[in-house]
Amino acid sequence: MRKRILFLGEAVTLAHVARPLFLARSLPPDRFDVHFAADTHFDRVLGRGSSTEDGITHWPLQSVTPEAFLKTIDAGGILFPAEKVAGYVEEELALIEAIQPDLVVGDLRVSLGVSAPFSRLPYIAITNAYWSPFSFEKRFPAPAFRRVREAAVLRDDREETGLLLESVFQVVFRRLFRAQARGLDTVRRWYGLPPFPDYLTGFTYADRTLYADTPSLAPTVGRPVTHRYIGPIAWSPDGTLPQWWESFVESKRLLFVTLGSSGDRSIIPLLAQAFAEMDVRVVIAAGGALEVGSLPENVRVVPFLPGALAAAQAAVVVTNGGSPSSYQALSCGAPLVTLPTNMDQLLCSRRLSELRVAEEIRPEHRTVARVRAAVEKVLDDPSYRRNAQSIEREIEQFQTERLFLECIDELLSPGGVPAAATVVQAAGSGKGAMGT
Repeated sequence: MRKRILFLGEAVTLAHVARPLFLARSLPPDRFDVHFAADTHFDRVLGRGSSTEDGITHWPLQSVTPEAFLKTIDAGGILFPAEKVAGYVEEELALIEAIQPDLVVGDLRVSLGVSAPFSRLPYIAITNAYWSPFSFEKRFPAPAFRRVREAAVLRDDREETGLLLESVFQVVFRRLFRAQARGLDTVRRWYGLPPFPDYLTGFTYADRTLYADTPSLAPTVGRPVTHRYIGPIAWSPDGTLPQWWESFVESKRLLFVTLGSSGDRSIIPLLAQAFAEMDVRVVIAAGGALEVGSLPENVRVVPFLPGALAAAQAAVVVTNGGSPSSYQALSCGAPLVTLPTNMDQLLCSRRLSELRVAEEIRPEHRTVARVRAAVEKVLDDPSYRRNAQSIEREIEQFQTERLFLECIDELLSPGGVPAAATVVQAAGSGKGAMGT
């Protein structure tokens, strides 16, 4: 008899739906009855149906809008207050009752840290290792909240302000994370479950926590065997490059700019100005429909592109610094310039910069001159591409679909689910220092 698997994606950014959908589509249909639940925000881009498609049964699921989610991040607000978590749990329990799955898989559905153990279901979480309580990196970068950016500009000493904020943030981030954790812990208590020892343990809690990363880009230390790397999840929009592509690019070096669903589209005019006088061709994938004014002759803007095809031809890929678009570039051996805004992007982007596969420009540092200088530096220094090609070889070693399937088989085998409390205890023992 086929095992029934329920996937849930939190549709606040494209990645948190694209990653679980990629994995759902990878499962052999003769072995699994696959169900997928997510809000409809990215259905058109993903080619996701409303009922049954490719052997997958689709279900509606409530998420906040991407705009509201990103606005909360920009204001430094609470992402998952108790009221939201409670509503999510109620909807998840209703889905579980209707579908009767053997196992659930979630991406940023932190509420599954309540509904899965309450339903006594094995649970797999898809996440990034830089959010793990076992992350090797113990310091968070200074946040790029709107008020932080404004303060840096007003002071006119952006470098000094950034260093000061990073030092201050190390002192206050524990309090911030406790505030972020309060909603999930409150709802767990309502359902008779113990609170987590720290925010990051709750954020990445599952019977199996799978990192969509490589160890070099997101290293960990002291992680339990239930936390595993499966490699980047290589999703890209279907389709071909535009008909004008070859004639536009010609023999010039190509800059491919991919802002993603959570990128700051307001910087497109600045980017166009920065690249206008350079001897390059620039194609900007804005991550959605966008009205733009007049552009330099060497710049084109489109809503979406098959990113893997574009990145494969690029001399440099300019991204928001987040893991999906950055891994896409590195999978092609392409170096990067990153423009991070939120903490997820800052965490990934910082490591890319440390490995010298990217030049990073924080939001408070973005000027036409700095963007142009960063791109020219990566173009002119061949070590960036050599380093990117080294990461490309590491990515090629991962067989993501096979590793994911092995994890499911392990959890569904008799005695295959260890007590998730052992992972919580390991994090709470101090082995994972972040997020306490």
